[in-house]
Amino acid sequence: MNNHIDLFPRIPSHWCRKDTSKEYLEAHLNKEIMYRLYVEYCQEKQSKPVSKTVYKEAIIKKNIGFYHPRKDQCWCYNYKENNDEGKSTAKTKEEYELHIRRKNAADEQKKTDKKVAQEDKSIICANFDLEAVLNCPIFFAKPVFYKRKLAVFNLTVYEVASKQGYAFLWDETNGHRGSNEIATCVFKFISSLPRETKQLRLYSDLCPGQNKNAIIACMLQYSLSKHDGLEIIQMNFLEPGHTHMECDSMHSTIEKASEYAKIYVPNDWENVLRLAKKKGSPYKVNRITYKEFLNFKSYKELKMPNVHKATDLTNLNWKNVKCLLFKKETPNLMFVKCEYWDEFKEIQTNLRRGRKSSTASTLGPQTIYTSKIPINQKKYKDLMELCKSDVIKEEYHDFYENLPVSHNDEDDDESSDDEISLQAMREKMLSKRRK
Repeated sequence: MNNHIDLFPRIPSHWCRKDTSKEYLEAHLNKEIMYRLYVEYCQEKQSKPVSKTVYKEAIIKKNIGFYHPRKDQCWCYNYKENNDEGKSTAKTKEEYELHIRRKNAADEQKKTDKKVAQEDKSIICANFDLEAVLNCPIFFAKPVFYKRKLAVFNLTVYEVASKQGYAFLWDETNGHRGSNEIATCVFKFISSLPRETKQLRLYSDLCPGQNKNAIIACMLQYSLSKHDGLEIIQMNFLEPGHTHMECDSMHSTIEKASEYAKIYVPNDWENVLRLAKKKGSPYKVNRITYKEFLNFKSYKELKMPNVHKATDLTNLNWKNVKCLLFKKETPNLMFVKCEYWDEFKEIQTNLRRGRKSSTASTLGPQTIYTSKIPINQKKYKDLMELCKSDVIKEEYHDFYENLPVSHNDEDDDESSDDEISLQAMREKMLSKRRK
């Protein structure tokens, strides 16, 4: 029993590893599926299986959960629960009311921007989000459950007025999924906007490691300077727990389109994305390679050294940022709001310890990677076993055999701020087929 449970690859709790030692299994699994696989495992071993209750208790004792992609969580439910139990205080009530006020203000701003963009073609309103990890291979075959897979990442952008969706796709050998990668994808989207575009109004959630940070701000400032038509870029961050955006519907459409697909290599995901949308314009899919990712983090240190001290001498706490604004007419100023209803504060971004930074360098951000990123040896070994057993078709063996492999025998680095789970899968179709 324990040997069978240990066959499933674990996913470290990257989101809460400082607070828990709990381990996670892939999202498509649950206790029922695991027990059915366990019974088959026992039949192959010619041993008698324990009862379902004993098996499930063993999972609990091992402190194992099932991974679900983290979204920013709303504490409305917890507040209501505490209020019903008489545990709420005047302070928690005040915090809840502020939370709802922020949510309503963000919703109203988003509705206004959507309407304006529909009426004025020179104004683009768009939102973006990183989809839960897509993996290769992905299809119904029992050995696949027990093996590590190659992670594939997909940043989606949705243009509200035109209803056009964009997908930026790469696998883990070409890039991680940190702020530099997100910034590069959004930069590519902005660069593709027509010259007639005067204003861009962007929306995203508040994930600090990917979206709400100075690296994204630097990218927006740089994008504005490089686009011939754009005069203003405004970036808005939605209230936690209330961040549903149109690009989220893209994720649902992609998931549905992949339910019965056999996906062996990243190219297969590209095909799924291109054909996912049945009505209207198909998604525009962009495959990104390691050669294209830009190092906006280093560029920020050079060109945007001040991202904290406002001109009124107050210090900016990025945790509280709700809105960023950049104007082409003031290239070295960033305007910031920490509440949706506040007035903008100014930050002179080119100040370095009270002096303006050097403008001698005219180079833009440089590429991050000089070669592909190696996968760890354990993952490579699992993929090779899938090839040798012909679970992965022979025509795809060359792709997997030629993946770069790390000389370090350790698993993926859990401490990297830019590295989030490379193992989570959206394989709901597997559980559906298994039932």
